[in-house]
Amino acid sequence: MEIQFKYAAIRTDQFATFDYPNITTIKECTVSGEVQTGNNFDARTIMITVLSNIKFEDSLVMTIKVSSFFEIEEESWNDLKKEDFVVVPKEFLYHIGGLAVSTTRGILYAKTEGTDLNRFILPIIYMDQVIKGDMKIPIPMS
Repeated sequence: MEIQFKYAAIRTDQFATFDYPNITTIKECTVSGEVQTGNNFDARTIMITVLSNIKFEDSLVMTIKVSSFFEIEEESWNDLKKEDFVVVPKEFLYHIGGLAVSTTRGILYAKTEGTDLNRFILPIIYMDQVIKGDMKIPIPMS
C-alpha cells in the first residue's frame, strides 16, 4: 500500500549553542539524541521530533530540537484504519523519520553557517534501530 502524504510543517522547538573551546584542537565529539513520535488524529498528522545534543569532552556545546509534521491524505488515512485503530506501518515511519532527521540536519547546518560549529553534521540515523513497530492510533469514539 502506498501512503500519500505531504510535509505539512516544520518547527524549530529549540536551538542553542554554548561556550566551547577552540574546536580545531578537539579530536572527538559526542552526538546523542532521541526521536519522538506523536499524532493528531483529527488532522491526520504524524509528528516526528528529533532532539540532538553535541558535546566536546564533557561540555554541551550545541542542542537542537526540530518537529516535523506529516499530513496523511484522507484516502490513505482511511486505508490505514483497522478495527479501533489507525495503524501506521513502521516502514512508513522509517521513511518520514529519515525525512525529519535530514530536515534537522539541514536546519543545524543553516543555523551554524559561518561559524566553527558548521563542520559538525548530524550522523546518519537508521530508523529501524529507533522505531521498533507500527504506530497504533486509537480511533476516537464519536
